[in-house]
Amino acid sequence: MSVEVTIIIPAFNGGRFIQETIESATRQDLDSYEIIIGDDCSSDDTQEKCLKMVEKYDNISYFRNEKTLSEGANRNRCIARGSGEFIFPLDHDNILPDGLLARLLRKAKDVYSEQGKHALISPLVIQFFKDFPGKQTGLEFKPLRWTYHRISYEDVLTCQKFCPSVSGHYLYHRSIHEDVGGYLENVGSLDDLGYGIGTHIAGYRYVLLEDTFYYHRIHSGSMWINEKKNLPRYWKNLFEHYGDYYTESELLKFKQQKLNTEELIK
Repeated sequence: MSVEVTIIIPAFNGGRFIQETIESATRQDLDSYEIIIGDDCSSDDTQEKCLKMVEKYDNISYFRNEKTLSEGANRNRCIARGSGEFIFPLDHDNILPDGLLARLLRKAKDVYSEQGKHALISPLVIQFFKDFPGKQTGLEFKPLRWTYHRISYEDVLTCQKFCPSVSGHYLYHRSIHEDVGGYLENVGSLDDLGYGIGTHIAGYRYVLLEDTFYYHRIHSGSMWINEKKNLPRYWKNLFEHYGDYYTESELLKFKQQKLNTEELIK
């Protein structure tokens, strides 16, 4: 049987959480799927935890990069090693509700059957949590609900919070990945946004599935927190790649704001 879904997990020092993440990926009610874990030279017990999961499940593959890469490069390597018709990126510290991917997959097939073109199928809500879902500690985090309306170039290019391109957690067909040329490898934690921009420019749209969500963990080791000081450089690389689209007044203003190093690292 051919593999329908490849779940990729780019990992870096995720030993505290990755077993829980992997276990959630095994409870998706999928007939045929694989899990590809790319370890970006972790210095904690990520490798040990992953190898135990490889022993437990025969559809999990693990590899360790010879040197530390960017998250975008690690994602691309994971996808290249997989064979699934559809792809879902899962961060090493996040959790999928049971059966979510089966629902996203059905919707993806329905959209293609009705419209003759693939789309990126996203859960409607991000449910933030700290430590364990349903047992939050410390701060209380409000869910982020993507809004229903036609998403414009400006929405995607300016990283609007109502646009799922910001999160990168959606199911998409492998042909979309091949069409856009994969994730940018020189933009650090902005690789999700860069991918969203690329897919939107290529003419693919986002479809939000009602009554769905996924768990996004907030913790001090989150990449988007630790990479804050590098964001000006990453924004610069992103704008160099997609600079032809940041030409109108509001987009130029947004670009200048993001390139202001002092403002970004406060």
